[in-house]
Amino acid sequence: YTYYHAINAIDTLYGFSDNVQSILDKGEVILFEGAKSVMKAYGWGYQNCCALLTSHINDNQLRFLIRLASHGVRIVFAPDSDIDIRKDENIMKLRHFAAVEWVWNKYKLLADKEAPVDRGEEVFKKLYDERSRL
Repeated sequence: YTYYHAINAIDTLYGFSDNVQSILDKGEVILFEGAKSVMKAYGWGYQNCCALLTSHINDNQLRFLIRLASHGVRIVFAPDSDIDIRKDENIMKLRHFAAVEWVWNKYKLLADKEAPVDRGEEVFKKLYDERSRL
């Protein structure tokens, strides 16, 4: 057998197959670390969300996101409060192929290791509305 993908590596995004139409319609995907964050945001009407299932993107996800960006989709990272996405070399590579934005804890509204959705819809909306471009 010939394997064309890495074995034991994440090569997709959680929730993508369910939310692909909303992602394409909005021209944006919001990427959380965990599935719980996707479910919470979805309940608030953010149907263009997926989860990395980790705190960084691997080479497979990088290629996946580059292909998604080629369809005009902006990439918005919304990691837990203790993650600085600027330290992820694959995210820094992605900036050359896509519009990349970052929902981060600039106002210290989240405790350490909290997801942007953990303090409720109002806090998430504030952080999302004031996201930064990388």
